[in-house]
Amino acid sequence: MKRVVALFAVFIVLLTFPSCGRQKYLSHTIWCMDTLVTVKIDNNTPDAGRIFSDCEAILKSLDGKMSRTDHGSDVSRVNAYVDSAEVSDDTAAVIRTALEVSKVVGGYFDITVYPYVKMWESCGAEDKLPDPDFVRSLGSAVGYEKITLQGNIVQKSDKQTQIDLGGIGKGYAADKLVEYLISSGVEYGLVSFGSNVAVFGKKPDGSEYKVSIKDPKNTGEVVGYILMSSGVLSVTGDYERFVVIGGEKYHHVINPFDGYPANTGLHSVAVICDTGAVADALSTALFVMGKEAALEFYESGKIKFEALFIGDDGISCTPGLDTKFEPAKN
Repeated sequence: MKRVVALFAVFIVLLTFPSCGRQKYLSHTIWCMDTLVTVKIDNNTPDAGRIFSDCEAILKSLDGKMSRTDHGSDVSRVNAYVDSAEVSDDTAAVIRTALEVSKVVGGYFDITVYPYVKMWESCGAEDKLPDPDFVRSLGSAVGYEKITLQGNIVQKSDKQTQIDLGGIGKGYAADKLVEYLISSGVEYGLVSFGSNVAVFGKKPDGSEYKVSIKDPKNTGEVVGYILMSSGVLSVTGDYERFVVIGGEKYHHVINPFDGYPANTGLHSVAVICDTGAVADALSTALFVMGKEAALEFYESGKIKFEALFIGDDGISCTPGLDTKFEPAKN
């Protein structure tokens, strides 16, 4: 097995906006997809106002298609008690990628966990743990194999099956924004969804982008930086979203195989890939499978990526990040 580089013991990280260094950017912030999205582009970009407006329109369009709470969305149509539903090109592309990743990672990423997600949200509102028998009963409708895609037609083998694209949608949106920015002549820049950061283009000084990693217990302190020249970094963590039941926190990263929050000793996984959709899905999959299985998957070479793991045993990374992670100087 390739060497895993031990870094230092910090148990939780929080992804923040990449450091801009001495580069000057034009910046625009948008609230969409239930998060704060920041777009930063080369300050010499002409017609930046129009570009930012177009970015906002792209995001709102994607959100309208993939929202699980908007009754008119593609996802809501799929989640209705039906055998099949037609969806937009974007939603079909996201589902197609999700199913491909699910197959490669052996089901550790699964968009059909929505029944479990709803259950935990309801339990949080009622401050009551779910009945184990009820959890098991929901499992009959969960499993990515229950979804097939023929063109833009989503087919379900079980009408009870429902999907949630929250674990891949932001990554796909980052891909679409970067694609648009490059096609619009933007030379370099970045898109941040908080837990997803996409960077593109060569900065004038030739330096890499620095993605800050912070400890959320003390957000004023940066514990280190990941250097990137291109691609997308996605973070999945047990601190991002959770419900509180009986005074205990239950995080939102659900194990598709049992319906409970994943408990593998990991607190956060950061993944760097060429595309945001894959990075987004893969960070969830690695978190759920645990570090040992994640490293075995890395060795398989089935998907090209690098990863940073934060768990009970501290912080470690795959070999490709050995020279790309800079601990903060305290």
